[in-house]
Amino acid sequence: MILLFLTNAIGQQALRATGLPVIMKRSLLVSLGNVIARIKSNAKYRMFVLYSMILNLDHIITLFETQGTFSTLKFISDLIIEKGEKKAIKELTRSSDFIKAKFIMETMMKEGKEHPKMDKLILMFGNELKNKKCMVFVQYVEQAKYIAGLLTKKGYPAQFFIGKRKSYNKQQQEQTLQDFRDSKFNILVASSIGEEGIDIPSTDAVIFYEPVPSEIRLIQRRGRTGRAHKGEVFILITRGTRDEAYHWVSKKKETKMYSLINIVNEELESRRKDRERLIQEKKMVQEQKPKKKIEVKEQENINANEKSGLQRKLNDYF
Repeated sequence: MILLFLTNAIGQQALRATGLPVIMKRSLLVSLGNVIARIKSNAKYRMFVLYSMILNLDHIITLFETQGTFSTLKFISDLIIEKGEKKAIKELTRSSDFIKAKFIMETMMKEGKEHPKMDKLILMFGNELKNKKCMVFVQYVEQAKYIAGLLTKKGYPAQFFIGKRKSYNKQQQEQTLQDFRDSKFNILVASSIGEEGIDIPSTDAVIFYEPVPSEIRLIQRRGRTGRAHKGEVFILITRGTRDEAYHWVSKKKETKMYSLINIVNEELESRRKDRERLIQEKKMVQEQKPKKKIEVKEQENINANEKSGLQRKLNDYF
């Protein structure tokens, strides 16, 4: 219902005002700003206002579809506080449809209604992942904090692990990792900082709260389990949302990457064999060269002997 309010009412109105199709791919949405920037018209300012509304709506919809009500309301709250005086934000947040959608989400939060992913996560830690050491990867910092807190309240001790900031310094990062190593808690909820470059102990399982559209990040996250022993990987995907697109994008990129690696390995192997063949041929040539010298030397000795014998005959004759 909330998505219908956002997309059908405000989003479609804003898109139609630009003359663009209502349903747009993310790539088209990103390039839209460049198109507007080249337009020479008095309506340019208004188009940029609508464009800003579309971008924010797109992010709000993504958050609601893939993260949940908490992250969506947190973003809206920060948006109003930080950019509330800007025309696009005023127009967006003061529209009747937006206010109604926000009220519904706030009601859902009060009633404890969250994204189905949260229910699935709690269910997993109560069943197949019970008492196992796990890492949960989350795209957004505030969502990582929220999930860690919610899991702890539900009886599954968890800590968040995020990048350095005023409220979370390096010492706190190191202490969190040490406590995780010492099994003071079994669930580490990490932002992207947990993907690489940090000494995190191997885990029994890794959970993606959402898919990532990058084959490198996919591999890095998976690599946090299965080091010392067999591990498991779970990816939470919301059907019919950007989650599905990101999942298949990363899988396609990973397949392509391994295909390119195989091509490169085959080329390197071919070059290695060619190099070995050339070395072997060079070696054979070098082995043959001394023989030729010996043969020439022997021939020279024969010629010398023949000449000396002929000289003796001539001397005897004369």
